[in-house]
Order: sequence, then structure tokens, then C-alpha cells
Amino acid sequence: AAFSPRTDDTLLDWYADLIRHTDQGVFLSAPFGLTGAIKTVLAESNGKLVGHGTLSHNALQWTRHLGEIVLLLSPDYRSIGLGSLLANELFSIARELGLRKIVARMASEQQGAFRALERLGFRAEALLGDYVIDREGRTHDLIVMSHDVTGLTE
Repeated sequence: AAFSPRTDDTLLDWYADLIRHTDQGVFLSAPFGLTGAIKTVLAESNGKLVGHGTLSHNALQWTRHLGEIVLLLSPDYRSIGLGSLLANELFSIARELGLRKIVARMASEQQGAFRALERLGFRAEALLGDYVIDREGRTHDLIVMSHDVTGLTE
């Protein structure tokens, strides 16, 4: 897979396709429309988008020392290390921005994502009951995880 810094309609189309084909039934909102810095890394294979990582950061808020990470991978590209590669690219960006902590959020049913983030050094910080809602109107618990940027290694 190759990494690309571009963001365009391809990303939005890929999100829509991923949502249609997800078996989780839960999709947390991507950080579009936020003020502040949004850094995106795309992974492509044979000209096709297969992964996406975003680090969002708002220097104007009282959480300006934090960044939030979102990683999404096409099903065929999970469990092969691509998520770790995307995450490491975002960790480097976080260090360049001078961030102290990275936060990730996911529905409690997303155990694969939870385990992957644990392997990257993230730890659960909070469980928020019935915090997210899926397309069918069912609520789900939200897990908040974090990792200190100063402890990240490549």
C-alpha cells in the first residue's frame, strides 16, 4: 500500500462504501467541519483507497494539547499491519504539532479496533453508556482511549 496526503471526493465515496458494507452497524462521525488542524493520511493499493487515518486538533480549545485519531480500513486490509502503519504516520504528525496526548473513540462492540489500539499503547480511559446511536436507532456504549504522545515510538 502507498500513502497519499490528498483528500478529495474519493475519500467521501470510500466512507460511503465502507458504511454500506460494515458489519458493525456503528459508525462514529469523522472529523469533517471542525475548526483547527486536520491531518489525513490515505493508504492506496493499485490505485484504490484501502485505508484512512486522520488526526484532528484544535489549538483554540482548552484541549489544545490533545489530538483525536480516527483509523478506518477496508475489510480486506485489516489485520495485516496497515492500521499500525497509518497510526505511526499520525503519531509523527502529533509529535510535530507538539501534542501531548492522542485520544480515540469507538463503540464498545468494536473489539477488533479496541485490541488494535491496545497493541499500539492506548489504554481505556472511559466508558460512556448509550452515548452513540446507529442507523437503526439503537444506542451503544462509547469507549474513550488515550495514549501519551511522549511515550510513542516508531
